[in-house]
Amino acid sequence: MRLAGTAGLLWGFSLEFVRDRTALFFTFVFPPIFTIIVGFLIGAFSQPPSHAVGLVLGESSPHSQGIVSAIEANPVFELSIGDRATQTAALDEGDLKAVLVIPEGFGNSLEAQDRAQVEILFDNRDQDAIRVVIPALGAIVDGVDRALAGNFPRIDVVTTPNSTRNLSTIDFVGPGLVSFSIMQLGIFSAINLVARREKKVLKRLGATPATKSMVLVAGIIHRVMIAAVQAGMQLAILVVGFGLDFFNPLAVIGVLLLGTLVFVGLGFTTSSFARTEEAMFPIAQLVSLPMFILAGVFFPLDVFPEIMQWLANLLPLTYMADAVRQLMIDAEGRYEMWLNISVLAVWVVGGFAVATWRFEWE
Repeated sequence: MRLAGTAGLLWGFSLEFVRDRTALFFTFVFPPIFTIIVGFLIGAFSQPPSHAVGLVLGESSPHSQGIVSAIEANPVFELSIGDRATQTAALDEGDLKAVLVIPEGFGNSLEAQDRAQVEILFDNRDQDAIRVVIPALGAIVDGVDRALAGNFPRIDVVTTPNSTRNLSTIDFVGPGLVSFSIMQLGIFSAINLVARREKKVLKRLGATPATKSMVLVAGIIHRVMIAAVQAGMQLAILVVGFGLDFFNPLAVIGVLLLGTLVFVGLGFTTSSFARTEEAMFPIAQLVSLPMFILAGVFFPLDVFPEIMQWLANLLPLTYMADAVRQLMIDAEGRYEMWLNISVLAVWVVGGFAVATWRFEWE
C-alpha cells in the first residue's frame, strides 16, 4: 500500500514537472547550453589581454636589451619607450599600467658582479597593475637575471606607487561584495512574488482596491528597507573589522539606493517569466550568474579577454560596482561616473516599465 502510494506521488510529481515547460528548459536545455558557452569563453583565455606598459631606458647594454626583448616578446604587454617625464605623465593619465625604469649604469653594475636595481612605477589605485602587471614584469626581470647569473640573481626590483595611499585587496573586493549582495537581494527576493502568485495571494489582492502600482511600490519599499539593513551590516563589518577605506558616504548611499531599484525592477521583470517557484530559481540564476562572473565585483575586468569585457559592458552590476568602488575608496574607475549613473537610471526606468507591463495577478 505504501509502495503504491509512493509510486503514485512520484508519478504525480513527475507529471507536474513535465508540464512546466520553463522548469524543463532550465533543467535540461539551459545547463548544456551554458556549459558550451562557458567552454568557449574559457578557451578565449588562450589569448591573454594586453596591458600597456612604459619603459625608461637609461642605457643600452646586453643586459638591458635582454629585458626589453623579453617584454616585447610577451603578448601580455604593449611596450612604449620614452623618457621618464613622458612615461610618468602617461601613467598618471591612465594610459599606462606601469613604467619600468632601467637606470644608467645598470649593465656596468652587473658586469662588475655588483647588484643592480630596476624600478617599477605604478598607480596604486589600479588593481590590474597590482595584481597582474607588476608580478608579470617582475617575473620577466627575474627570468633575464637568472639567465645571465644562474641561480644567484643580482637584480633588485623596486616598486614605487604614484601616491602614498595604498589600496588593499579588501578595498577592491569590499565595494564589489556590497554591490553583489544588493543584486542578489533584488533578483532572488522576487521569488516571493512568484510564490504569492502561485498560491493565489495576488489574485485575492486583485479583488481588493489594490492596484498593480500599489503592489509594486510596496514591494520596492520593502526591499529597499531590507537592502539598507543588509548593506549597513556589511559596511560596518568591512570598515570596522577589515579596515576598508570609506569615502563619500552620502554619495555611496545614493548609488546603493539606485542600484537597489535597478535589481528590484530586474527581479520583478524576471518573476513575470516564471509560473512556479521551481521555475523561478533557475531563471534567477540565469540572470545573476553572468554578473557574478563578469561584472568585476571580485576581480578586475582587464584580466578577461575582450569578448568577455564586451559582455560585461551589458550588465548593470558592472556599472554599479564601478560607481560604488570609485566613491567608496576614491579609486580610479573603469567608466566615467556620469556614465555609471546614466546606465543605472536607464535600467531602473526600463526594468519597472517591463515589470509593470508584464505584471499579472495570477
